[in-house]
Amino acid sequence: MKLRWALVVLIILLGIAVRFVQYTSDRPLWADEAMLIVNILSRSYAELFTPLDYEQQAPIGFLLVEKWLTTVFGIEEYILRLFPFIASMGSLILMAIVSMEVLPYVYSLLAILLFIFSAPLIYYASEVKPYALDLTVGLLLTVLSVRRQKPLIP
Repeated sequence: MKLRWALVVLIILLGIAVRFVQYTSDRPLWADEAMLIVNILSRSYAELFTPLDYEQQAPIGFLLVEKWLTTVFGIEEYILRLFPFIASMGSLILMAIVSMEVLPYVYSLLAILLFIFSAPLIYYASEVKPYALDLTVGLLLTVLSVRRQKPLIP
């Protein structure tokens, strides 16, 4: 059993490495990110609770964390992309948990590998948009749901 989880951990570390390469690639911001960033930087914490300018939308938790990060650590692209990057690492762990609980071992490894190398998921891991957080929250709810369906004592 420990060997099975060790392989899963190695695969998760590979996924983190792939996302770290994307995170540190220093790609330029695109317009949609920039419009969201303008909202984050130009507003107070309280103003983030009102509709955003430039037709932008994001969960209030995402906006507040982004505002806090830039307030504490400064206005840098790496800081703005840090929260989505951390959320994406959480999604790797949660995906592994879900797949290991609902699929046979070999299929769960395949599911985790497909998840890790999904180009959109890698890209969104370093984008100043809430997509990585949305995925992580969805997977967290899935883990809680799957565990709720199983008896606590086999």
